Amino acid sequence: MTVPSFVITVEKAQYREGFVNVPGVHSHHFAADGALVEVRLPGSRVPVKATVSRRANLNRTPRIVGGVRLRDWFQQTIRVGDMIRVRVENSAYIEIVTFRPRTRVTGRRPAAANTTAQESCGAWQ
Repeated sequence: MTVPSFVITVEKAQYREGFVNVPGVHSHHFAADGALVEVRLPGSRVPVKATVSRRANLNRTPRIVGGVRLRDWFQQTIRVGDMIRVRVENSAYIEIVTFRPRTRVTGRRPAAANTTAQESCGAWQ
């Protein structure tokens, strides 16, 4: 069985506040509003304690709110516009397994950013 994953581009608000918006096609992998989720970060032994918010987005797709620890990881590791791959182990445990920086010279995102979420999941590991 393949473990579901998705790729997102980290936007300014996510970078500033420490959260991940889950694409709608992956919404069913997550529990109800207020549920706890552990987020494993590359290079960290201790997972981030996060919560699911289904009220933050108008379409009720989950937002995984990791707060200060996730925000700090974003700000120490990546830049706004970089892409991250999130692997969904189960409804209570996700892992950021890799990230891909945007093209630094031009400030443009890599070509995979222009593909659909499903296509980009297999575009890079």
